[in-house]
Amino acid sequence: MEIPTRVIGDAIKMRRKEMRLTQAKLAELLEIEMRYLQKIENGKNIPSMSLFYRIVHVMNLSADGILFGQGSVPNDTRMALERRLSECEEPALRVLLATANALLEKE
Repeated sequence: MEIPTRVIGDAIKMRRKEMRLTQAKLAELLEIEMRYLQKIENGKNIPSMSLFYRIVHVMNLSADGILFGQGSVPNDTRMALERRLSECEEPALRVLLATANALLEKE
């Protein structure tokens, strides 16, 4: 199975812009050279597992969403929802799940 370097790079770039970070600032946060970040964003390099973990953590991205999405980078609404869900406690998640189920049953 081929690693989707372009998909990973696009997701990082999109989230970086959403966070209003420059490449220089994100590279500083990740403790890497800016040129290396540019290569990752352009799909020319793939981050190591430890760097990928830092990227996902620092940028509050979903690793599953990046790697196993529907062949493309998740849209802004889906990413925002995933970030907010990660902040919820279990009781709130149960309410949200019931709400989602009710909404989908109406379709």
